[in-house]
This record gives sequence, structure tokens and C-alpha cells, in this order.
Amino acid sequence: MIAKENKKIKGKISKISESCDKLTGRGGLPFVSRYLEHQSWLYEELSKFESLKIHRKGSSVCSMLIQMILNFTDGTSLSLSRFDELRKQEEYGSVIGVEQKYLASTSSIKRLLNKCSFNRNRGFRKLFERLFIWRLKAEKPPYIILDVDTVVFDNNDAQCREGVSWTYKNIKGFQPIMIKWNGFVVSSRFRPGRVAGNHGAEVEEMLKETVDLIRRNYRKNVPVIVTFDSGFFDQKLMTFFEDDLEAGYIIGGKMYKDITERVMRIPENELGIFRKEGSGIEWYYTEFEDRRGTWERSRRAIFTAARSDGNQMLIKGAGTTNIVYTNLGEMNRITEEMEKAGCGYLAETERVIMLAHNRGDSELTHRHIKDFAGEQMPCKDFGMNEAYFNIMILSFNLHQAFKRDCVENIIGKDTYPTTFRRKFLDFAGKIVTHAGTTVMKVSKSVKTALQLDLIWEKTAIPI
Repeated sequence: MIAKENKKIKGKISKISESCDKLTGRGGLPFVSRYLEHQSWLYEELSKFESLKIHRKGSSVCSMLIQMILNFTDGTSLSLSRFDELRKQEEYGSVIGVEQKYLASTSSIKRLLNKCSFNRNRGFRKLFERLFIWRLKAEKPPYIILDVDTVVFDNNDAQCREGVSWTYKNIKGFQPIMIKWNGFVVSSRFRPGRVAGNHGAEVEEMLKETVDLIRRNYRKNVPVIVTFDSGFFDQKLMTFFEDDLEAGYIIGGKMYKDITERVMRIPENELGIFRKEGSGIEWYYTEFEDRRGTWERSRRAIFTAARSDGNQMLIKGAGTTNIVYTNLGEMNRITEEMEKAGCGYLAETERVIMLAHNRGDSELTHRHIKDFAGEQMPCKDFGMNEAYFNIMILSFNLHQAFKRDCVENIIGKDTYPTTFRRKFLDFAGKIVTHAGTTVMKVSKSVKTALQLDLIWEKTAIPI
């Protein structure tokens, strides 16, 4: 048995009392609010939604949208009832820089979502386009690699929620499609769960809008390469790239019997070996021209088969096998653009394999989004959920931009939202008003560790 210590501990809490001071446990939120405030393009775009509000009383539409963005960033609770809870907290208005009387209520947020009809939701697409060009000009990539994929939002326990239906993952939910770049969502469409993959002409329309946007507002001759998984394997889509879009594609194919037989006849010593750096994994590979029975032309095909899984060698054909099709390296516009941009090496066989395998990194964006805002849609009406989804994606993109522009050197740009909240948002602050100036006081150790003075200055610099 441990003997009871008789000596009293100095500073030990012996009583709980109230404080009249304004205290907050979300000391990092004012930095995000200040960052948004200095993005003039954002307020310019959000002001276009003001026509949704008929009466002048209460919060403006722009203010309500900013409050929704900050609530997504906070992540304490994503329930719409959270806004009524925040209105009761005296310090919250000071934290986000909004007068207490202008804090949005739950009912006002619901009315806003209800007024975002399908046509108004199209307005969010223009906002996403503006954000995408903003990030391109900020990061100045020599070439652009986009990834197209669908993601399932699990709403299996939803009661009478419009659009919730069975998905390919055998759960009920929604299945939006997204175009992603460098951790950002460039374009998206909110869709019912039953709508999968390459549905109708939706993918072609989204890509044409995005590629035209890049060539018109960033650089006319920048190489654009788009990656897909095998769920989008379609001659029609590849022909669209070759004849209309004139951009590069890398698309997963299907392992038909004749392809497997053809590859198995090739001796092992005639196959190339691709080694994925830092993983210890090796792949056999070979390439050839392939033409399926209904195709009008042959296309470049690259076959890969797992050779080893770390220290374990595999028998040829016993491991995972894949095939991808691409138009990189052929006599076309994208190849010329890549050569002029100094990135012609991307058409090399091993580089194409690497880009195809790196799709897994792009899919991590889905995990970031779900960690940021969850999967549950809060409304019964499909249009209201579509509006909620668009605001959620906008919030996520701004969250990603904030990490890159302000805190990358402190917590990293690829940290998950939960980690970001624990490391940066969740520290205590005391809000003091004196001589017409409002100041948030934090402990010296937090201020030094997070370099808050430097971050405060960065948030005021428009990118």
C-alpha cells in the first residue's frame, strides 16, 4: 500500500468558482477568422449570395456563410443546433469578430440552406473556380495533375433523407464526384448514392469546365494530366481526351483474359522492374499497344504485377496485377506541352506507373474531408444537403489553404483536421477589452511554441 502523502501540494485546486472574464478554449479560431477577413476575393464572391436574403434585419448572408465556415473549422459540433448554442456564449462573438447580436441562429441557417436552390448551388461552382485559380497562382505548378473519383458518404442510418440510396459499398448514402488537385477539391457534384462513376456526360462536362478554366486563367499551354481508377474505364472518355480536350489521361483498365495470357507468355527476364522508393515493394512491368474489340484505335497500355511485398518475393502472376491506359508519350498536344514545360519525363513508363500508383495519395483527400466534417448530411431535402455539402467543401479548401499559408512550418500542411485542431485551435485564451481595443491573452509558453506573433502577421497578408 502506498502511504498517504501528508505534505500539501502547493497550487493544488481546492475550489471551483465562476469568472466574469471572457474565456475561450478555441484560441486558434481568431487566426482563421483574420485570415478569411483578408481574402478580398472570398467576400467578393460571397456577396453575390446576398440576394437570398429579403429582410435587412439580422446577419447578412455573407456573415452567415463565414460563420458556417468557421464552425466547420472548429469542428466541436457539426449539428445545426450548434449555432443556437454559440449564440448563448458571450465570448464567441469576440473570438470570430462578429457582434453578438449578429450571430446566426439555427433557424436562420436552415432558411439559408433552403433558399440555396439548384440554380443557386451552381453559384458555388464559380466560387470554387475562383479559389482554384487563386491557389494555382499562389503555388505556380509547372504542370497540373488532377484526379477524378467518387466518394461515399455513409448516411446508412438516415431517416427519410432524399437522395440516400444504396452505394457500391453496400451502405446507404450519397456518392458525390470530385476533381482534386494537391489536396484541394477543384470541382464537385453532389449525387445520390445510386449514381456511380462515369454517369452520363457529367465527368466530361466537369473536366471541360476545369481544363478550360486552367488554360484561360492560369496558363494556356500548361500540361494537364488527369488520373482515374478502373471505374471510369470507357472508350468514350478516352476519345474525349484525345479528340476534344487534348489533355493527358492515365486510366485504370480491366484485366481481360487475353491480356493476362499475353503477359504470362513474356519471360521474366524481358520484363522491367519498378521499385517504389522507400517502400521495398517491387513490380514487374511491360508496355504494349492494345486495342479492345470495339475500339477504333490502339492505345498505349502499361501492365504491372507485384514482384515483392517488402521482403517477400512473389511468383509471377500470383500478386496484384494492374493495367493502365494513357495517351502520354504519343504524338499529340499534351506531349508537346510537356516537352516545352520541361516535364517530358512524365511520359516515361516508370513515371506513368508512379503517377498511377500515387492515386492512393490523392484519395487521402477523402479521408481528410471526412475527418474535417464527417459524413452525415443534416437535412431531409436533397437541395439543402447539396448546399450544406458545397459550404463544407468550401470550408475544407479554405482550411487547406490556411495550413499552407500560415502554419505549414509549425504543424505541417498534410496534418489531419483533428490533429490541426488539437495542436493549433485548442488552446486557452482570455479576451480583454480596454480603451476600445480587444486583445486575446494567451500563456507565454503557447505563444512561443506556436509562434503566434508570426502567424498573426501572416494571416493579414493576402496571397
